[in-house]
Amino acid sequence: MSLMKQKSKIYLFAVSLLLASLLLLTPLTRFFYSINEVPSLIITVNQGVGRKVQPQKFSMLVWNIYKGQRFPKHPLPFSPVDYDFALIQEDYLPKSKIHKKSFTKSSWGFLMPTFKMKEVLHGSSFYSKYKPTKIQGWQTKQKEPIVATPKSFIVADFNDLRIINVHAINFVTTQTWHESMKEIFAKTINKEFVVLAGDFNTWNKERRKIFKELIKSHQLQEVVFKNDNRTRFDDAIVDYVLAKGLKLRSAEVMKLENLSDHNPMEVVFERVEN
Repeated sequence: MSLMKQKSKIYLFAVSLLLASLLLLTPLTRFFYSINEVPSLIITVNQGVGRKVQPQKFSMLVWNIYKGQRFPKHPLPFSPVDYDFALIQEDYLPKSKIHKKSFTKSSWGFLMPTFKMKEVLHGSSFYSKYKPTKIQGWQTKQKEPIVATPKSFIVADFNDLRIINVHAINFVTTQTWHESMKEIFAKTINKEFVVLAGDFNTWNKERRKIFKELIKSHQLQEVVFKNDNRTRFDDAIVDYVLAKGLKLRSAEVMKLENLSDHNPMEVVFERVEN
């Protein structure tokens, strides 16, 4: 047998062994952490009060809260519902006492769950001082390996204003990530005023290149932060705020590493009619 054939057999055996391990690891991991699938249905967390008038100028918080794991040790220095809109990734339900005080009040609240772990739902959420004219949530078609769970995104409409909260799929091939991104960016088409924001998991060069191309092809503008304290992973930014048809009035990133592995982004937009 030639050396080349021997190497090919060893390679195929190694790949087969890896795949078999993954197939076995997924159910074991899900069992150990009590991870279960949940229906792809958006949940109303809190019923707000009225306020159907659409804001001309509005504030927004965008933040991956790291499943709130650090909240019990460090009370929040602000409330997300002090903003007109709050786009939260890695949120959970039911909420801890500290979390509940900070995130409910009189706002409208919605959660798009991706999985249940030990009776707690996890996913992306959307909070608003204004009642949406329409709100929808999706789980990504793609699932992450080992845990076999999707990510989720929420699309909230306020008449001609559309706001999209994104937590992008991760730990998959660039092609798989790209397919998911195309589906999300498609939600910005034929809308005059758009905000697309969240954790896009753009931690490698290939993803960043595709991401920039999607921004350009969908006529979106990337928000530039002067005090750019956005958390970096392998020196790459993963959290973004993109917009269309809106005037940026302010943008800053707060440094709150003691509360999450991501720093919260705070922006103020104004609608400028043509």
